[in-house]
Amino acid sequence: YTALFEQIASYGVIVIATLSCSLGCSGGQWYGEAYAAEQRKVIEWAQAMAANPPADMPWAATLDFRNGSGIAGHSMGGESTGINARREFAGPLGIRAAVLHQAAILGAAEGALISIPSQHMTGTGDSGSPPGGIGRQIIYDAAPGPKAFRNQQGQGHMEPVLFGPVTNPALGPFLAHWMRVYLQGDTGESYEMLFGDGRSSFCRYAEMEDCELRSNRTS
Repeated sequence: YTALFEQIASYGVIVIATLSCSLGCSGGQWYGEAYAAEQRKVIEWAQAMAANPPADMPWAATLDFRNGSGIAGHSMGGESTGINARREFAGPLGIRAAVLHQAAILGAAEGALISIPSQHMTGTGDSGSPPGGIGRQIIYDAAPGPKAFRNQQGQGHMEPVLFGPVTNPALGPFLAHWMRVYLQGDTGESYEMLFGDGRSSFCRYAEMEDCELRSNRTS
C-alpha cells in the first residue's frame, strides 16, 4: 500500500499505518477484532506522540488532533475500519471519518452500527464474496449518513494496492477529500470534488455501475 499512502500524504493528510500480518496473525486471530485493535493502537500511539513528542521524533510535534482523526482500510482492514467506526470506539478516540475499500465480511448489522461519515469503495470485478461482504452494497445501505458509495466498472478487489495492471489513482484523492470535508469542515474544493457534478467528481470521474452520496446538508 506504499504508493497509496504516498498519494494520500501528497494531499496534506498525515498517514500512519500499522505494519501488520497480511495473511493471518499468530494464534489464528486475523479477522475483525484483531485488526481493529491494531488500528486503535495506531491512533493511541500517535496521540501519545503528539502530547509528548520524543526528542528523536521531531515530526510528532506536527500531529494535530484538534479535528480528530480518520480511519481507512482495505479488505480485512476495511472490516476493521467498520468496527472502529462504531460509537463505542470512534467516540473515545476522536475518530470522525471512515473510508472502507472493498471491506470484507461486514453486512447490514455491522453497517447499522457505523456512527461517523463513511465512504464505501468497491467495483464490479470484486466478486466471490461471503454473503453481504466484499463487493456488495449491503454495508453502505445500512449505514447512517453522511455516506458515499462507489461501485466502479471493472475495478476488482486488489484495486487499492496501486500497482499495474490493477490500479486506480483516484483512490487517494477521494480518500483525502473525504477526510478534509469531515475533519476540517472543507466546504470548497474537497466538497465539490465529492458532491459536485463536475467531470472529475466522485460519481463522474469514471464509468460507474452504482454511485451515490448523501451529505449532511439540507439544501
